Amino acid sequence: MGEVLSIFTQDNSESLSDYNYIVFKGIPQESCFFLSPDVMKIDDDLFVVGMNSAKRYWENYAESLSLKPLDIVKKTLENNLGNYVACLCHHPYQGMLFLNFLLFRQMNGLHSFNSRFSKTNYNRLEWRTWYFTSKQLESCFHNYKLLIKERKNFATNLSKFERFANRVGLDSTKSLKDVLPDDMGRRFGLFIQLLWRWSNSDYTEIEKNNNYIDIFSDLIMPHLDEFPWVSHKDPFKAFVVNSLEYPISTWPQVEPYLKEDLTNLTKKIQTQKRLRILQLSWKLTTYDGNNIETFIDFKFPVCLQSQKGSGFRSVILQFEYAFDDFQKAWKEEIEDTDLPNCQVILGWKIEIVKKIDSSVENTQLMGRDAIAFREDVEELQNKLKTEIKSFITQRHSVPCLDHSVQEGLGKSVSPLYERIYIKPMFVYPEPLEIEASEIKEKEFLERTSSDWWNHFDPHDSYRDYFICLLQDEKYYWVFKNSRDKWFKHGIYS
Repeated sequence: MGEVLSIFTQDNSESLSDYNYIVFKGIPQESCFFLSPDVMKIDDDLFVVGMNSAKRYWENYAESLSLKPLDIVKKTLENNLGNYVACLCHHPYQGMLFLNFLLFRQMNGLHSFNSRFSKTNYNRLEWRTWYFTSKQLESCFHNYKLLIKERKNFATNLSKFERFANRVGLDSTKSLKDVLPDDMGRRFGLFIQLLWRWSNSDYTEIEKNNNYIDIFSDLIMPHLDEFPWVSHKDPFKAFVVNSLEYPISTWPQVEPYLKEDLTNLTKKIQTQKRLRILQLSWKLTTYDGNNIETFIDFKFPVCLQSQKGSGFRSVILQFEYAFDDFQKAWKEEIEDTDLPNCQVILGWKIEIVKKIDSSVENTQLMGRDAIAFREDVEELQNKLKTEIKSFITQRHSVPCLDHSVQEGLGKSVSPLYERIYIKPMFVYPEPLEIEASEIKEKEFLERTSSDWWNHFDPHDSYRDYFICLLQDEKYYWVFKNSRDKWFKHGIYS
């Protein structure tokens, strides 16, 4: 190892939403899809991860743990890679350049590009870093057969550029920062022009008007700026095929078959305990011989094993939305014809196309109640077409009364009613007596009273009600009478 440096690699104000990509160097223990389903493999131990499709996943985990998403991402990288170097960035090539700088300096861990340390060093990159990264990316594009015309004579042009830099005496990339990409391209070829545009931040007003994006601005880069993306193919394949015995055309006919297929798909992935699904492919074979593919997307990753008990209700609902859109598109297409007003289906294929191999440690860090609460919200979101922007939980001590929560979720130590999601409860026909030793945890709600003269036992005229966690790990509506006897009066579902 080189010299040990004490530095701040990121600002406290930074968040995962500030970045589109993570570039990391390391050997994944099992799968490279532990951060996101969008991964491009640059080399055997070098990967670029597109984070946009998985940001909600990490933000949701972090909220459940009252931690920052970046802290969770750090822990996940450590758990899956062991010794690693990673860089949060706006553009893949930008991340590769800075990652190689970190490797040359033997600096491990997760670094973010927007930090003062990162920007200062990036603006003074040594030419050896730029040359090495250029060759690295060209080799990757060669393997993928990308930008063939642009890469023509690359080795010759890069050698010419190296000789030029040595002859002029340029000490770092900052020396040519004001040179425009087009000027570089005219002298050293189209691929050098692309690399320079991806590396340089100072574009002229003309270039900005031509949609050249400043990748070092505070704005999140909305696209790859002509960087060709090739998604790494996941060797794991899981799908089910259904060739129907007779044609069907309505949702009530489709739904039972889908439940069977999802059950069969769950069996195929039952050993993949960490698998969470972000997207399913649904390829429908219609009566006219066409194969129509539609995608079932989930705003939060879905675990089919946990969905099985509920009959895959949130997953099925997304299929219903897709089926309605599919039939609507058909009706619009044949509006002025004599064809039937609905598509007739002969069969389909359902395949997992986007997934995250969730780290076991992520789940272990979360409390039981936090997991249940998160899953409830995720399932509700997956059922809805529109995104949930916010929600309010209400405290219920008696089914007919609402008690507003004054402080929100996320406190490190909070009352029971804030730590669990209180749903409508079931009230027993008659209170059931319990022993005080059965109570593991309790939170006082209120004292109630009634007309004592109407009671056979006057001591039952008032009760102290609590939310209690009992030995069976369930939450109950419990009261204590004046004789210190405890009774279960209801259960929170």
